[in-house]
Formats: sequence, structure tokens, C-alpha cells
Amino acid sequence: VALDGMKALEKKKLAIHAKTYMIISGDLYKMARDEVLHHYQLEHEHITIMEETH
Repeated sequence: VALDGMKALEKKKLAIHAKTYMIISGDLYKMARDEVLHHYQLEHEHITIMEETH
């Protein structure tokens, strides 16, 4: 996108859309990270229980 030819209002709208997408992608990243950490914690607990029972 060539920003030089855009009007100020168009640039503002573009910035708002970009910020919205950054927030969404940040939230998705956090959700995925939390899911991975939760899965790792459950797996670690499972291994610990299996070791204790044997």
C-alpha cells in the first residue's frame, strides 16, 4: 500500500484496522501459549502420577 497518496482519514482508518488485527493476533498468541503450557502441565502431572504408582 502506497501511503503517500492516501488521505489523512484513510491513513487513520488503516491504522485502526491494523491495531485491531494486532490486538486479535496478540490474544490468539496468548491463548495458544496458555493452551500449550496447560497441556505441558497436565502431561507433567500424568508422568509424575505414573512414576509414583510404579
